[in-house]
Amino acid sequence: MADNKFPVVVVHGVGSGKNKDRAGFSRELSNNVHEVARPVIRVGPYENIKNTSEIDQNDGIFWQEALWESVNDLTDEAFKAFARAQFLNTPAAWLSSTLFDIVSDVPLYLGPNGVEIRKVVKEVILKHPHCVLVGHSLGSVISADILREAQHTDNFSTMLVSAFITIGSPLNLLKMRNHMDNPFPFKWHNFYYPKDPIAVDGDLNESEFPGVKNHTLSAGETFAVSHTSYWSSTVLAFTVYSMSHGEERII
Repeated sequence: MADNKFPVVVVHGVGSGKNKDRAGFSRELSNNVHEVARPVIRVGPYENIKNTSEIDQNDGIFWQEALWESVNDLTDEAFKAFARAQFLNTPAAWLSSTLFDIVSDVPLYLGPNGVEIRKVVKEVILKHPHCVLVGHSLGSVISADILREAQHTDNFSTMLVSAFITIGSPLNLLKMRNHMDNPFPFKWHNFYYPKDPIAVDGDLNESEFPGVKNHTLSAGETFAVSHTSYWSSTVLAFTVYSMSHGEERII
C-alpha cells in the first residue's frame, strides 16, 4: 500500500470483550506519535504537506493494531453462560464473566490458544514489512515468541521487522517459549514504570534477553494506573516515531 512507508504494528495485552471492543486501544499513542511528527512535517521532505492546524494522519506513519482477543471467545462465552446460570443475569454475573475474560487471557495463551493467537498476530506483522513492533503487557510476550520463532526458522528472511519495543512487559516472569541465545538483528527497547505491577523486576534480564535496552519511565505514575499509562507517554511516542524512521533517539 502506498501510504505504508513507516508501518507500526501494536499488540495489545489482556482485556475483555471481542476484537471490536479492543479496537482503538492504542489510539492515544498513535495520536501522540503523529503529534511528534508535526514539527518535521513543516520542513524537510514533508514540506508539501499543508495541514499543520491539526494532527496530520498523512505523515507517512501507518498504524495497525493486531487484535487477538476474539481467539478466546469460545472459552469466554462458555464461562459467561455458566455465570449467567449461577447469578441469574445479576451484576455479579457480569462482573465475574468480565474478570474471567481478563484473567484467563494469560493461561489461555500459555495453553490451548497460544498457537492460534500467534498465528493471528503474525499475519498482521507479515502484512506490514519493516514495521516497528510494539507489544504491551501479554502482547510483548506474544510478540517476543513470534520474533524468536522467526529468528530460529529463517533469521527473519521472511518476517521483516525494523525495531521491537516492549512496554509493561512481564517477560521476566512468563519468559519466552524458546530460549534466546543471540540478539535480534534490530533494536529492542523495553520501557517500564517502576510502580507497574505487571513489569516484574522492571529491567528485562539481559542474560535471558540479549540485546535488549531497558528504559525507566517517570516514577510519577501510581501503582493503580501505571500499567495503562504507556499510551500517554511522550517519551514512548517519540521513540516509536524515531525508530519508525530508522533513527536511534530516545528522550
